[in-house]
Amino acid sequence: MIFLNEEQTATLISNELAYHAVKDAFIAAVSDKATLFPVVNAAGTMPGSTFSLKSACTESIVGCNTGSYWPQNIALGRPCHGTTIFLLDSDNGSL
Repeated sequence: MIFLNEEQTATLISNELAYHAVKDAFIAAVSDKATLFPVVNAAGTMPGSTFSLKSACTESIVGCNTGSYWPQNIALGRPCHGTTIFLLDSDNGSL
C-alpha cells in the first residue's frame, strides 16, 4: 500500500491534471463504462458530524472514498472536511 498525504499529493497533482481527471470521471460516470454503487451516508459521533462512503469501478479502475465532515473542528483550528481515496489493484483487489 502507498500512502500519500495532502502535502505530497499537492506536489504531484497540478490543477490541470485534477481538472482532466474529474472531467474524465464525469464522462465515465454517465456512460456505460463505469459502475457506480449506492452511496452510504451516516451520522458521525459528534452532533452535526457525518461521513460517507462512495465506490465505483471501470474496466481498469476499482476504488472508493470516504468523506467526513466534523463541524466542531472549526473551533480547534482544524479542517472540517476530510477525504481519503482508496484505489484497489484491479487484478487482485489488494489496496
